[in-house]
Amino acid sequence: RSTRKSTQFSAVGRSCSLFDALGLMADFMADPELSAHCEAAGLELAVRAWWRGAKSGCGRKEAAWLRKTAHGGVMGGAHDRLLRCGIPERVLHSGVQLGQVLAKDKGVTKNWQDVVEKMRFPGEAQPPD
Repeated sequence: RSTRKSTQFSAVGRSCSLFDALGLMADFMADPELSAHCEAAGLELAVRAWWRGAKSGCGRKEAAWLRKTAHGGVMGGAHDRLLRCGIPERVLHSGVQLGQVLAKDKGVTKNWQDVVEKMRFPGEAQPPD
């Protein structure tokens, strides 16, 4: 029996220790730049959906402001900026979750790697896979 104190929390309907959760997160770590782009996209989609429910909707100026504000994802401060602007936490949380799912998706990851390779070797024949 371990005497070590374990921090418990509930994640996805089950209880696990902080150590277990960090291990699970490490299994799904994505490229930090990809994660930031995916989180920004998730935040933008969630806020746009929330705005769509409002009578005012989302015009061109709002869309441009949102894209600029969501840039960088959570690590870039987008969550805090949007929260200070009055976007509800539940909307932001769902946007971040969507971004994290996108960042872990194999198809998204493959497309991201293709883009990075093309930027690394612009105008040259791509190295073979």
